[in-house]
Amino acid sequence: MLRPAFVFLTLLLALAGPARAERSEVERAARWADLRHAIFGDRLVTEAEDLVAIDVPARAEDAAIVPVAIRVAATLAPDIVALYLVIDDNPSPLAAHFLFGPLVEKREIATRVRIDDYTYMHAVAETADGRLYSTARFIKAAGGCSAPAGKDQALALERLGKMKLTLTERTGPGTPVAARLLVSHPKPAQPEPNRVR
Repeated sequence: MLRPAFVFLTLLLALAGPARAERSEVERAARWADLRHAIFGDRLVTEAEDLVAIDVPARAEDAAIVPVAIRVAATLAPDIVALYLVIDDNPSPLAAHFLFGPLVEKREIATRVRIDDYTYMHAVAETADGRLYSTARFIKAAGGCSAPAGKDQALALERLGKMKLTLTERTGPGTPVAARLLVSHPKPAQPEPNRVR
């Protein structure tokens, strides 16, 4: 016969689910402060308020291909020369650094990224005179950086870094042309660990 204390403890463990070491907001803020200093040095990074926004789902359907859009207000867009996308808790936090030429439409850029764990992502817009404007969004996603590699490793390495650029047709004089750039970025297979026999 099972004792009530044993049954209660078993039920409690079953309801608790897997243990997860969740970072506190203080730890997350310290992480961003470290990353901000590593990427931008001692430069001032100002809160963007409504000048820059990140559009990302609150919870990712697939952490290996999370859609992200960075939007810049029309008042700031003409001054922008670069955008940074930082995913704080990814193994390589600086996920993207976009540099813009003078003719590029800078109000929105969209991409897909892998997300390793519940994390903040930061978008930082840089102006021609060196000002930096930052915004953040929290996303619930996990395991995207450990998504399985493709079956054919040789083919994956052959395609690594290859790009495909697609342009939409211009609808009229002076209208922007949307560009879609696909970069092959397969995850390399992990080597088998050495086993001592």
